[in-house]
Amino acid sequence: MDTDKLPNIDHSTDWVDPDNGQFVLIDEPYGNVPDDAERTDWATRNGWQLEKASWPGMYRPYDCDLYVGIDTRSGYDLDALMVKINATPEPAVSENWTGESSSSWETFLSPMAKTKQDERRARCKGMIYPSPSKATVPYNYNPGCSRRRPVGELGIDGHVQAGRVIKAVMSSQFAPGGVYSRLNSLRSDLEDWLSLEIGRGQLEGPEFFEVYYTRTDEDQARQRALTSANDLVATLRDLTRMLKSAYPDCAPLRQQLRRIEMSVSIIEKVR
Repeated sequence: MDTDKLPNIDHSTDWVDPDNGQFVLIDEPYGNVPDDAERTDWATRNGWQLEKASWPGMYRPYDCDLYVGIDTRSGYDLDALMVKINATPEPAVSENWTGESSSSWETFLSPMAKTKQDERRARCKGMIYPSPSKATVPYNYNPGCSRRRPVGELGIDGHVQAGRVIKAVMSSQFAPGGVYSRLNSLRSDLEDWLSLEIGRGQLEGPEFFEVYYTRTDEDQARQRALTSANDLVATLRDLTRMLKSAYPDCAPLRQQLRRIEMSVSIIEKVR
């Protein structure tokens, strides 16, 4: 473990003041996640100054907090920098976006493109734009994006239940090592699906991470209820039925179901 690392650091970026070459650390963890006392101790121990900005930040503004850190031995005026940062205009978010977006991916044509042949030449050859199908949608509509997820929604409560099952099985004494890696990949993808299914403000910061990663009292109770390998198999079968009822048959769903089925197979072999 790296004991010199800033505790609870997340979404950090490195900056350099062009006027004097001063290194500035920007850290943007989710709100209410960092242990401020632990971070203060770290700053004191390492000779750093760490300040929290009132400006909403760059990474998920209003969900994350922005911290600025410098090495105090440099003599750099952090207070002056904080004044500039806090005076920065509020960042644009989806709710107040005033631009114009289009999913049609129209090709830009120069005014010099006078003929149909000019227009054909202007179009990029081999460029593939993702589009939805009856059963799947792309993660985003950027050219070249190949990741897809099923249409439909498991719902927040469904994801909470799925996360509870996955965390309980992963932590169970009856789960062989190969189960952990497969369910870890499963929950990573399901968390991605969750983030794309919910609207802004429905789950934020710690509540979002709690679904698939943070162990709660309910998670621990669910784990204690799994008293045998048979219990693990049964609860994973329930998870399969849950996913099948929420999403249509498609390649992204089948990939997740294979991870569950392989986990079941490993448990049954060891059992």
